[in-house]
Amino acid sequence: MSVSFVYDKNWSKLIDDLEAFVGNLDDVFLATLNDLGNFLITKIQERAPTSTGNYGASWFIKEVDSEHLIVDTPHGDLAVFLEFGTQPHVILPKDKKVLSWIGPDGVRRFATIVFHPGTPPMPHVRPAIELAIEEIQTIFLNNLRGITGIGLE
Repeated sequence: MSVSFVYDKNWSKLIDDLEAFVGNLDDVFLATLNDLGNFLITKIQERAPTSTGNYGASWFIKEVDSEHLIVDTPHGDLAVFLEFGTQPHVILPKDKKVLSWIGPDGVRRFATIVFHPGTPPMPHVRPAIELAIEEIQTIFLNNLRGITGIGLE
């Protein structure tokens, strides 16, 4: 990618234009990262496992500036378990003497120990990141064109 500035020895105009361009680039990067974050969240939500829909809806842009983007969920542990799955494991009660849950048949179950078979991976974050990587050039060029008026292909 290249940008050409042609001036007839009007150095002060060149410097002013370069400073304006660099200032606009910060705006371009900020807009690009905002758009990228929203794209990423949308793709995560489209792929996230759903039971209530609360998990997918919990993703948000935690922090963004012209240099970095953080997309997060308050359900970080769940995100890891869903993304990578779990091995078979034992579940023991933490605070009480028994575990209790409603089974798929609607009946309340009780146990002092559960041998969980594990869960298969349900990738949704990594595929969303891969799609965002494919889309970042288009997002950047759209913001460059929209903010600076410079159109690059």
